[in-house]
Amino acid sequence: LAIQRIKNNEKITMQDDMLTELIHSNEYEIAEKIASQISKSIDVDIPNDEIGYITMHLKGSKMRNGAYKNDFKNIDEFIIGNFELTKLVNEMIKIAEHESGYSLKHNENLLVGLVSHLRPSIDRLKMNLDIRNPLLTKIKEMYPEIFEISKKCAQVINKRFNVEMPEAEIGFIAMHIGAAIEKKRQLEAKVNRKYNIVVACTSGIGTSKLLATRLKKEF
Repeated sequence: LAIQRIKNNEKITMQDDMLTELIHSNEYEIAEKIASQISKSIDVDIPNDEIGYITMHLKGSKMRNGAYKNDFKNIDEFIIGNFELTKLVNEMIKIAEHESGYSLKHNENLLVGLVSHLRPSIDRLKMNLDIRNPLLTKIKEMYPEIFEISKKCAQVINKRFNVEMPEAEIGFIAMHIGAAIEKKRQLEAKVNRKYNIVVACTSGIGTSKLLATRLKKEF
């Protein structure tokens, strides 16, 4: 997409303070090397703003893949390092809890996942960059209730940063919240699940008993 923009002389502009912050990150050095190789391969000049956008992808990918554990000793340090966004995500989780009826506040994966996802996402929204979600249609069709819950959660971000989160981004939030709710459902189902089984065997009681014991062990 960036190459197509450059070839069409379409420029994206990143806020100066945001670009300055990115330039001082380790990921920016990597992004510069990537941009340099692209420039040599297809004979185009990659402007600093595009390099900044590549940097955001690298930083976002690093957080999504759990690299926060390398930067922070534990979840408490992660929360302190992302204090404001963590507060907002906790508000979103409260809304999801209220709307779904499931307790999600102690789900560390949900908290870290949303914070990590929203950091680059908010920057993209501020810059009015296009966000695509190839799974959006399926999410809306298969999980309409979770999508509606995620819409309400997104209002927290909209109000704080004065943005309007598109459905594509809400779909990504729905994937995080939906995974947490589904895991909770499965856990509750395991606790409450009961099996009524009849073992019938034509070769005698002993064989039936043995099979019954095996079934109990399996379940």
